Amino acid sequence: MSEQRTSSESRLKLKAEVEALAASDAPDEEVLEEVVRLVHDAHPLWDWSGIYLLVDGTLLVGPFAGSEEPPEHSRIEVGDGVCGTAVAEEKNQLVEDVRELDNYLACSLSPLRARGPHSRGGKDRRPVRHRQRRARGLHARE
Repeated sequence: MSEQRTSSESRLKLKAEVEALAASDAPDEEVLEEVVRLVHDAHPLWDWSGIYLLVDGTLLVGPFAGSEEPPEHSRIEVGDGVCGTAVAEEKNQLVEDVRELDNYLACSLSPLRARGPHSRGGKDRRPVRHRQRRARGLHARE
């Protein structure tokens, strides 16, 4: 998949693979790792793909792909940044220009999508998908 946008057919195939993994008897950690790998591999222009897990009211970075090192913000309080806001508001966040946000946790100026809470079992480990696209040289650090 070398094209910039994922085709509708490719998205349907990816969705079916993810749904099959979620329905499997594999341990949650293995499922999450494989889902992250599949999503990241399907989007070659993304620098980083990962999942934050809600543990005791705090988002902790879970499985991720695209980097050897965990992200700078490996622990995010609910309500902080885009991912924490997605959990606090229980709705997806799509941000085209993160520079417009007062509560953005600076790690990249890339367009960002944060997905709200999803569950596969216990209510204390709700994964939140966090995805970034390559920013053509723009990067910010706090």
